[in-house]
Amino acid sequence: MSPALIVALLSAAFYGTADFFGGLAARRAPALAATVVAQALGLVLVAIALPLFPAEWPSAVSALWAVGAGVTGGTGVALLYYGLR
Repeated sequence: MSPALIVALLSAAFYGTADFFGGLAARRAPALAATVVAQALGLVLVAIALPLFPAEWPSAVSALWAVGAGVTGGTGVALLYYGLR
């Protein structure tokens, strides 16, 4: 099995699991609260993983694109959780 296929299958499994548990959390709490907790947990995990994968610091333009992607991704997740209620 190729490494790309393994990574793709793991990615699909993690996304599906996260959406399932996010939908459950959105039924018990407001969708926005579930989203904030999920995004904060993701930020903590990325901060822990950053030292393990050293890379060049991104340019200001790249960082702005990353912030924009995070905001729009978080909005999409909040709307998904709202729809799963």
